[in-house]
Amino acid sequence: MAREFAKLFLSINGDVDFESLTADAQMFYTRVLLAEPTLSYCGIADWRPNRLVGRASDLTLPRILAAASELERRRYILVDIATEEVLVRSLIRRDNLLRNPKMAAAVTTAYYGAASRTLRAAIVTEIQRVRREHSEYSSWTHKDSAERLGQLLRMPNLDTVGYTNTIQVPDTNTEPVSNTNPITNTDPVHNTDPEPVTDTVPGPSEEHQSNNQSKSVPIPSTHTPHPTPSSGGDVTTEAHVAPAGSEPPPRRCPPHRDEPSPPPCRSCGEARKARDAWERAHTNEIRSTVRADRDAGHGCRMCDGRWRNPPAELLARHPDPPVVRCDHRTPTSLDHWHTSEEAS
Repeated sequence: MAREFAKLFLSINGDVDFESLTADAQMFYTRVLLAEPTLSYCGIADWRPNRLVGRASDLTLPRILAAASELERRRYILVDIATEEVLVRSLIRRDNLLRNPKMAAAVTTAYYGAASRTLRAAIVTEIQRVRREHSEYSSWTHKDSAERLGQLLRMPNLDTVGYTNTIQVPDTNTEPVSNTNPITNTDPVHNTDPEPVTDTVPGPSEEHQSNNQSKSVPIPSTHTPHPTPSSGGDVTTEAHVAPAGSEPPPRRCPPHRDEPSPPPCRSCGEARKARDAWERAHTNEIRSTVRADRDAGHGCRMCDGRWRNPPAELLARHPDPPVVRCDHRTPTSLDHWHTSEEAS
């Protein structure tokens, strides 16, 4: 059976943890994720952020990724980029779906429809938690749900499988840079890796020109985070926050950088803490630059707010020209497209 409504408890207004989220993160969680038509009874939905931009007139892909990244760091959601799935982690528990045997059967059916091994382990963790907190539910012994719930309770949980943050907020600059993705600029740069163009946003300053990044491909880095004792004697990564202008450290250790679901790893945990610290230190700079670029695009006559409108003479000989990012300053000419034409 399909979901017809989403529960939103009024107690959310007194939830200190939820109120500490940004407005974008709160909106994305309640307005977009909880109301997502593909959200199943075990909390799994399709993760295709480009399709979510139309949910509000001013919603953009950078805002979606920033909100989702915040929710992921706070463990409101878990994401598997490889299988294009997102888990609203507490849906089973908060909606009391295991209280009723028929709903519990629907949860177990939805569990087997999830493709991600990591997200399935997170679902098992939630079911185990409900079993500890509500042993009085009839679902644990009812003929319609007892057997399947028992099977799920014996499956690997998140403590066994482990989880590493996967959402990366795009961080690029409108100035020409050497990039591994074929995104052309006003000063053409030859590319060597013809991967598909991905949606990117400008970084906080000119010093970030080496930071162009696809939203799904980590930036190669030689940075290795090392925890340093703080003044209180605890181990922390705050002392190793990269200064403004440096590239962000990777979220995983080098051996696990390209694995979609790496095993539990202490080095990955230290790398994740260092990356989170870097993002917190540069959040205001990134947001201010993104807003400035968006405002400049609204008044530009050469583009649709982001992508350059190709001239008529180019369309006459090339009906499907490459996509070119607009800098809202330089007049349109065929020079903007010649690099992409050569690469193709």
